[in-house]
Amino acid sequence: MEMGARAVIVKGGHMERAVDVVFDGNELVQLGGDKVKVENTHGTGCTFASALTAQLAAGRSLIEAATLAKAY
Repeated sequence: MEMGARAVIVKGGHMERAVDVVFDGNELVQLGGDKVKVENTHGTGCTFASALTAQLAAGRSLIEAATLAKAY
């Protein structure tokens, strides 16, 4: 991270449980959740990214924005 990104989000949607990891440069947080069984999962990452971006634009911290985006 010294030469690149100041923060990282790793999505865990392909694991047994949907656990995402967020690092904002200071704090490491795991956001856990149960998988929702749906037929079509195409676009779920885009939905998460859009919700995350909207929350960041509203002035929320990365961790708060990621938490709200995951809940969305």
